[in-house]
Amino acid sequence: MKRVAFAAIGCLAAACAAPGPAVLSDPMAWPNPAIPATTAAPVIGNAGFETDFAGGRACPPKWGCSVHADGTSFRFAPDATTSTEGARSLLLERVGKEPWATVTQSFKAEGLRGQRVRFSIAVRVQGAEGDGAGAWLLLNGRGGVLDHQVRRLAGTQGWQRQSIEILVPADAEHLSVGGTLEGGGRAWFDDARLELLGPAPGR
Repeated sequence: MKRVAFAAIGCLAAACAAPGPAVLSDPMAWPNPAIPATTAAPVIGNAGFETDFAGGRACPPKWGCSVHADGTSFRFAPDATTSTEGARSLLLERVGKEPWATVTQSFKAEGLRGQRVRFSIAVRVQGAEGDGAGAWLLLNGRGGVLDHQVRRLAGTQGWQRQSIEILVPADAEHLSVGGTLEGGGRAWFDDARLELLGPAPGR
């Protein structure tokens, strides 16, 4: 069941057509049952991608990875040669033909309803084709997608912090955040942050 739920998120990330995405690893249960619904911002696990890949995983610990159709088309790997904080970052590189890949975490959104939330992540790109790479956010409710936003960099650019701010509506159920590469080339991600900015004006 975890695999099916995460595959649905990946497909929404880039309006993919059949066949559906290949899930490289089962992420934490979706949403993560260890993170209760509170009025504090959820804590992103392994936010700096410092934890070693273990047990043959093709995805960083605490994160879920999804690739359109063919899981071998993108490579997820720790990179100790570049970072914005800590000793390493996450490298996401297209090595095949598929159009996109995502690395995400998901949380319960009940405690965030009526609040303004900012997700940000440091992004660097090299030869990024198509739409490029950047911060990715998806907000779901019982009726489906409530909000889906991406902030992208293309071409070759140094580290930049990409951020997305949203107002979480009363019917929000799940918040998913992370990074995406939509096209060829390479992208690095580091220092993911989820911040609570306070209630909406007038509340």
